[in-house]
Amino acid sequence: MLSFEVPHSRDVDSLKIWDSMNASISREETEFLNRREDLLSLSAANDSLISWLERFLADRIMALRKASHHFRELLLFCEQLAGLGWFMI
Repeated sequence: MLSFEVPHSRDVDSLKIWDSMNASISREETEFLNRREDLLSLSAANDSLISWLERFLADRIMALRKASHHFRELLLFCEQLAGLGWFMI
């Protein structure tokens, strides 16, 4: 019997991030990404060194993206404090 693997959450998150940055697909058309039980992986997981490196880099890039978002929020907060004369940038 033919069976498919469940896609890794990293892959789904990566696709969501790509879509949010490119906005090339309507929200209604990407709603399927929120129903993970309906998703399947068309390729087998690869355990090679190259695959490990790709996963490692993808994880670090996503972490940096999240950290940069928090950094921007912190910078805006500091700018607001500076505007009140409480903090100098």
